[in-house]
Amino acid sequence: MSAQFPEMDDEPRREKAAGLPDDDVVAFLLRQHARIRALFGEVRGAAGARQQDAFNELRGLLAVHETAVEMIVRPVAKDTAGEDEAHARNVENRRPTRCSLDKMDLSSEKFDVQFAQFQQDVLAHARREEAMEFPALEAAAVPRSSGRPWAGAW
Repeated sequence: MSAQFPEMDDEPRREKAAGLPDDDVVAFLLRQHARIRALFGEVRGAAGARQQDAFNELRGLLAVHETAVEMIVRPVAKDTAGEDEAHARNVENRRPTRCSLDKMDLSSEKFDVQFAQFQQDVLAHARREEAMEFPALEAAAVPRSSGRPWAGAW
């Protein structure tokens, strides 16, 4: 659990993901959220090349996660969690903060301030996905043989 963000205890999420099949879409997304949380801590706790490496990994993982969610999860979420919910999560994904961070010196105070806000925004977004979209996806899970890509598992 993070002292700075005490509400972000990943233990319940890890337990939930561990109880799902490896190829379950919700388990996959929960594992990505856990890695994203860990990378935020690595970026904040490192310096120099290690900080840059952690930041680059975080950027890459967020890009992959956002793309997968928008292509696979959001179309289903429109049907299960509602169109307004899906639209709200897509709007959050399009915020430009990460682009401005890419151009900053990671050792600057300005980066620290903007990165802290970015972390807060991303983690709040992840909590909303976990609270609003993921349960709806789980409720809509159908047998894989249906041909539906969100059928509980990949």
